[in-house]
Amino acid sequence: MFAFGSYVIGNAVVASYAAFGAIAMLLPVDFTGPMRGRLRAQAVLGLAGAVLVCLGTLVSGVTWLAVLVMAAVAFFLLFVGAVSSVLASITTALLLAFIPPMVGGVPLSVLPDRLAGWGIATGVSVAAIGLLWPAHAREPLIGPAVTAIRALCQQVRRDVELLSDVGRSRATAEQAGRRTAVAVDRLRDIFIATPYRITGLTATARAMFGLVDELLWLDTIVKESVLPAVAGTLPRSAVDVRAAAATVLDEGAALLEARQGDLSPLRGAVVRLEATLAAMDDDATTLILRGGTATLQDARNETEAAGVFALLDPSFRSQAMAFSVWQIAWNIERAAAAEQRSMMGRLLGRERPNGIPNRFDVARKRAAAHAELHAVWLHNSVRGAAGLALAVAVADIASLQQSYWIVLGTLAVLRSNALNTGQNIARSLLGTALGSIVGGILVSVTVGQSELLWFVLPLAVLVAGLGPTISSFALGQAGFTLAVITLYTISRPVGWHLSLVRTEDIAIGCVVSIVVGIIFWPRGAEAAMGRAIADAYSTSADYLASAVEVAVGPSDGRENSRTAAAAARTFAAAARLDSAFRSYLAERGGKRVSLADKTTLLTGATHLRLVADAVVDLWERAVEPNEGNHAATLELVGSLRQVTVWYRDFASSLEDRGRAPEPLGHDEGFEERLVAALRQGLASERVRTARTAMRLIWTADHVNAARRLQDAVHSAAAGSSLAAPQASAPTA
Repeated sequence: MFAFGSYVIGNAVVASYAAFGAIAMLLPVDFTGPMRGRLRAQAVLGLAGAVLVCLGTLVSGVTWLAVLVMAAVAFFLLFVGAVSSVLASITTALLLAFIPPMVGGVPLSVLPDRLAGWGIATGVSVAAIGLLWPAHAREPLIGPAVTAIRALCQQVRRDVELLSDVGRSRATAEQAGRRTAVAVDRLRDIFIATPYRITGLTATARAMFGLVDELLWLDTIVKESVLPAVAGTLPRSAVDVRAAAATVLDEGAALLEARQGDLSPLRGAVVRLEATLAAMDDDATTLILRGGTATLQDARNETEAAGVFALLDPSFRSQAMAFSVWQIAWNIERAAAAEQRSMMGRLLGRERPNGIPNRFDVARKRAAAHAELHAVWLHNSVRGAAGLALAVAVADIASLQQSYWIVLGTLAVLRSNALNTGQNIARSLLGTALGSIVGGILVSVTVGQSELLWFVLPLAVLVAGLGPTISSFALGQAGFTLAVITLYTISRPVGWHLSLVRTEDIAIGCVVSIVVGIIFWPRGAEAAMGRAIADAYSTSADYLASAVEVAVGPSDGRENSRTAAAAARTFAAAARLDSAFRSYLAERGGKRVSLADKTTLLTGATHLRLVADAVVDLWERAVEPNEGNHAATLELVGSLRQVTVWYRDFASSLEDRGRAPEPLGHDEGFEERLVAALRQGLASERVRTARTAMRLIWTADHVNAARRLQDAVHSAAAGSSLAAPQASAPTA
């Protein structure tokens, strides 16, 4: 495009914008998904860039206006990435389109040439995506997710075969468990390695949101479903539920991989799963009424009460597994239904599958989740906007020869804390110096033979693109510097001093980024992550408390709305934690902190939220109304409050970097007290009352699961830098 603009069109402005636009729209951007969608996204990116080229040119002549517009546009482009990972991935490209025309006021007459160059770049970038090594539809998580689902399916099936005593050895089930661990670990690693959570505003992306969290939780449930020593000891109905869940996983994996397949096999498998759940509910009700010695009526002491819980434990674990599998199938089915819409339905947002929220509602909720004073995304957006606006002001006031490099330098090195900004400044200046030296040598030896630089240009762009991936940020900067020096030398031979000009401008931009990094929230990603984890545990504990209290007690619409509000706050906190975690990963550098501990804390908060979701589903699925049992409710809520208070104290210790409270451990006597309270309501052996008792016991199991989670998160907090070291135990 640079050759086309220079020699065919004969316009230096067109040539430079065509070349720079091609770099901006191809190097930092890599859309995924089907080819048709990628081409459409690339064209929309080009159109948005053209609008920003116009806006930048219009305001570039007035310094104060340029500063205000730069701040507003930069904040919008940076913050809107919270709504969608696709929008986040194009932020750099759009800023690269906006910055050059913003600085060094020029007459409005150059706008047509700039637009012509950018338009040529847009057309060529679309052609390059479609013609130069056109990739197949790529979704980074789909393949690993399918592999993990199939591994979980096989593990559940091997467990079912062992439990059904069909001649399978325990070693076969254990081997399936090892394969599952490998597949799930790979999915987790890929998921946390992405710079942004894989999200989007399309119906498919909205349906898939949260799939990885649900798979990780299902893996935990499957691991905790410990196999009995003797096959055949589980109730047949509980085994049937697990077998039906495995079938759902199998059909879900096939549909997720095909994306355009028939929905009826998965729907049929879900219907069979629901039928086996209903049968298991009936069997569990019969068990606690007439299941032998371990029944509610006969349990008179702690040992017998524990027997009642043990009697229902297989059914509890099976229904927890079924709920998790149902959530996974729900997401896969709606994602596939969204993919199978007509082209007009996709473009206009119509024919949306049932259960998928409106994209504007989703965008509003995601944006609102990050519009909070301590949100990392808000910090980075404000910091970036302030830094770029200040850089525009300095560039206009200084009136340097290539002043827009001040702004580009600020964009290149600005990060979320002053320390990391300094590290990137060193890399940026090192790369710039290296590129300047190589560029100066090339310019000197090619005087009068500038055609030789045409061979250097593609190599320099190649290094600029590959450098950060294969080596370091500094190498990418060196390649970018060399590419720009080559472009300017070909179009306007001025000698090697151009490299010194750019080094000076980059240095000024680095100083600007340091000042902004110090002024705005200089505590860094480590502290921000501590606050985000604390917020996630606190809101998840509130959600669990609300879910249980509303489910087991008399409720009205206001109580249900309270649970919905708690769920919304938990969702917002989870979104902030996710962005803080990824910011921490991006800036982790050489910290001597176990990433496994940080990941455990992250997944622990997610699992606590999903436990609350499971409680809500357990009681919403009940056919009969809740037969209230005041005494049993008081016992359950009392144990629940111990758990939620612990998590709130744990959250406070993370935020204040204090000492985490010791895990509560098993609640001695709770099972006996709850069973005694339930026994009083079963004198008439009414089936409806027995079903309520069964769900109360299962709810208590969910609360106990949250209690057991305390050991893992407490250990992770002690191993991370987010909590104070534990004091040694006092000697006798």
